Amino acid sequence: MPSADDRSLEQISFAVALNGIAMRKFRLIDVCILLFILLYSMFPSYLGMRVAGVLFNVPRALTMGMTALILIDIAANRRTVSRLVRVCRRSGGSLLFVAGYLMFRFASAFGSDNSSLSFNAAVSDMLFSTVFLYLGIFFVRELDRFDKLITTMVIAAAIICVIGLVEAALGRNLVASAFPMMEITDDDYLKIALSDKMRGTYRVQSTFFHPLAFASYLVLLMPLGTYCIQRAKTFPGRVFFIGVVGLMGVNAFYTGSRAALLVMAIIALVYWASFSVNLLNSPPYVRWAIGMTNLCLIVAIAAAAVPVARHLIAGQSQDEQSSSAGRLVQLERGAETVVENPVLGVGPRMAGKYAGIRDAFGATVDNWYLTIVVESGVGALICFVGILSAMILMARRLIRAHPQSNKIRQLCRAIMIGVGCFGLFLVILSLHDETFPYLFLLMGGLVSMNDLSLRTRREARHAQARAATARVMSNQSARPAQRERPA
Repeated sequence: MPSADDRSLEQISFAVALNGIAMRKFRLIDVCILLFILLYSMFPSYLGMRVAGVLFNVPRALTMGMTALILIDIAANRRTVSRLVRVCRRSGGSLLFVAGYLMFRFASAFGSDNSSLSFNAAVSDMLFSTVFLYLGIFFVRELDRFDKLITTMVIAAAIICVIGLVEAALGRNLVASAFPMMEITDDDYLKIALSDKMRGTYRVQSTFFHPLAFASYLVLLMPLGTYCIQRAKTFPGRVFFIGVVGLMGVNAFYTGSRAALLVMAIIALVYWASFSVNLLNSPPYVRWAIGMTNLCLIVAIAAAAVPVARHLIAGQSQDEQSSSAGRLVQLERGAETVVENPVLGVGPRMAGKYAGIRDAFGATVDNWYLTIVVESGVGALICFVGILSAMILMARRLIRAHPQSNKIRQLCRAIMIGVGCFGLFLVILSLHDETFPYLFLLMGGLVSMNDLSLRTRREARHAQARAATARVMSNQSARPAQRERPA
């Protein structure tokens, strides 16, 4: 049983390991990574030119440049390679899900009716997933760097939300407003991206391809914004991040996504429940006030649950009702396709043809889990669910390993909530190209933190063993001296 001194030594060792490297200056590549994360979402993915059927845009160009920097650093720095190998070995189970998911995506392209389209999609998935996963592993070498990475992501979200507000005020796609001649095009992808999305009112998409893609991004980032509020060291910083979270909620409303508003309400309830639990040791009058507030919330939620659920699921307008009914049709068609092609599916980007229903934007499937099992088989679906589960379990493991660290608990809880709610949102969304890079970036950070946690705990145990040995030797050397004292 370790003594209080041993536990203090372990906590000090862990704190030093987490923050020791933070005192060093960033290398140029570290600055480039943060700048890359900041700029990646600020440029619309649909702006670019096609070469051999592949769309080359600013985000893709930035990713290619970042890939080149990564390869140069790997070639010039042996420590980078050794650390990558060590991290992958310690988190092999989680990374196997990623490898399996990408392998199924690539293999399924061989049986596609449109092999060039499917191979382009599979290669794109592999490129962005691996690059962002590696960036998370490479950059997060201690907790302070993970904090900087999260802060950069939230600041980028703030800029994107401001763009969304401007778009909502104009009631028009900003790119189409600035370059009206771009709407005259034979590219179906560009036509869909530049078209005004309407459901009663204009739906904001900001720099994303579709309002639902923007909404899913906000769902993933909102808990991270809440973490930034908790960790802000100054009052102006706290006010800024509160404003950012508020902007996320407003933009989610303007996307016209019913699911986004429902999921954000769930996020708010989870944080309120956590806040209430933390006040259990407060004075009686505080506990009484929190209890009465919770009772009122329960009554209000119960009273509103039935009509709200009916409106969210069935929809209020004719368009919303058609959208909900269409998803049921997609499930039926998708199930038939999976029975016929259970192993490798029909190929990436082919789900709309086999399981989708045709609307103004072509044949689409509004469920990522249905999309992936139709396109790449049951194995790909299992691997993807394994990725989400592994992220949540890694975050939970870090919280349990370091119960004294409020920063780790707040960060990992935000990631757990964000990933869980993002996974829930994917039930009504199949657009993944613009949001999955952030998912894999967070996974890379968790994988790196898991390696750091294991390493620091091992070093702390060694330090405890050395301290215990030193105490034993000190006691043994003191006993002969006591026996030699005169009576």
